[in-house]
Amino acid sequence: RRSEEVQRLLARELNHRVKNLLSIVSAIIVRTHRTQSADEFLPSVTARLRALARAADLLVDTEWTRVPVGELVERTLDSLPHLSGRIQAVGPALELAAGPSLTLGLVLHELATNAMKYGALGSGGGMVRLSWYDDEGRAHFSWIEEGGAPVIPPARKGFGSQLIERTMADSKGEMEMEFAPGGLRCKFLLPLA
Repeated sequence: RRSEEVQRLLARELNHRVKNLLSIVSAIIVRTHRTQSADEFLPSVTARLRALARAADLLVDTEWTRVPVGELVERTLDSLPHLSGRIQAVGPALELAAGPSLTLGLVLHELATNAMKYGALGSGGGMVRLSWYDDEGRAHFSWIEEGGAPVIPPARKGFGSQLIERTMADSKGEMEMEFAPGGLRCKFLLPLA
């Protein structure tokens, strides 16, 4: 009887988590479709779903408990082409819960993709400095781009920015972006496990 109760509880929890993931997937597909041309849609949505899948893989590896920030950063950024040595990532051993882990994977993917298209990683000499630390029970992240083309603030918010804002809000995170002439500066906070 106890075993059956545990199985029902686990089934409900799995159902809840699957629904949460599917709502994120749905939002990614719908919004990417609205903001991308037909030729851009498939590569964009595929890349975003792969970023989400990498974060989910780590969650499965840790049995949906805590995800090591350093490992998630490494898996997310190593999957992007031609970035070896151009992103310096440094921080202490911290762990995030499930929701913030998925958020971090998507945020890093979006920041790196935008840096390749418009920022420091689009030119040969640019680089990114990513750091994090424990800020009173929250993980504080700093993304600083340097050495790229001069930054021009966007005229409107693209889907990537909207996705970042939405997932941050869902994870009770906070974010500030500064489009400084020398490169994008982004600071964000996510709750620790």
